[in-house]
Amino acid sequence: MSACGTNAAAPSSPSSPSGDTRSAYRTVGSAIVRGHSRVQLIGANAFHAFGGSVGDMDAWRLDVAREVVGNMRDTPISGAAFRDAGGAYLYPLQGIVDDHRAHGRVVVLGPFGWDGSASTQFSGLSPSRTPFWYAYLSTLRLWAARFAGQSDVWIEVWNEPSRYDRADGVTDADWRRDMTTLVRTVRDAGNTSIVVVDRRGYDERAVAPTARRRTAGYDRRSGAAQRGDVDEPARIPRLRVRAGIFHQRVGLEARWR
Repeated sequence: MSACGTNAAAPSSPSSPSGDTRSAYRTVGSAIVRGHSRVQLIGANAFHAFGGSVGDMDAWRLDVAREVVGNMRDTPISGAAFRDAGGAYLYPLQGIVDDHRAHGRVVVLGPFGWDGSASTQFSGLSPSRTPFWYAYLSTLRLWAARFAGQSDVWIEVWNEPSRYDRADGVTDADWRRDMTTLVRTVRDAGNTSIVVVDRRGYDERAVAPTARRRTAGYDRRSGAAQRGDVDEPARIPRLRVRAGIFHQRVGLEARWR
C-alpha cells in the first residue's frame, strides 16, 4: 500500500480544514509530515459508514481511521443517511470525517466494494476490467472534489487490486496504468491531499491465521454498535512507513502490519 502526496516544493500544498497550511499533512521524501514535523501514525479499520460512534475508538489512542466503504455507489457523501436495498442505513462520509476530526484523527476513505454485493467487492479485481469502471471513476471524482483542501482526509483509490497468482492475466503494466488513471482522477478534481495506492496482488494466504484485535463497527442485522475483542485474521493494525515512488510523485509505501 502506498501513500502518494505532492512534493513539498510544489507550488501548492494541501491545506487543513481551517485553511492553515502549517498544520496540513503532506509527504516530504520518505516521510509523512504535518507542518514542519515528521509524524508516525497508528491506525485501524473502522466501519462507521454503517453506523456507530467514532468516540468508541478514543480509548485506543489511534491517529488514523481507515473507514471501510462497502457500498461506494450508494453511500452518501453528505446530507442524510441512505437506506440500501438490503435495509441497512449508510451514513454520509463528510459527517464521519467531521466526527473523526473532532477527535483528532486522520481518515482514510477506503472503498471496498461498488454496490454492497459480494460480486462487486474490489479485492482481487482489476479496476479497469470491472463493468462499473467508468461509474466508479465518476464517483471517485466526486469524492476527490468534496474532500479537496481537507488534508486530513486521504483517499485509497482501490482495495487490493488483482489476483496474487496472476491467473487473471493482469500485468504490472496493467496495474500501473489503472493506478495512474485513479491517481490522476483524484488530482484532476483539484485534490492535492495524500492518496493511498495498494500494491497489486491480493493474497489471503499472506494473512496471519488469527489474532485478537479490537474492532468498532455496526451490526447490520441487530442495528447495534459493535466493539470489543474478536478472533479474526490479523491484517491491519499499525502503520509502518518506508520510501517509495509512484507516478513520478514523491510518496510513501505505507504497510499495515
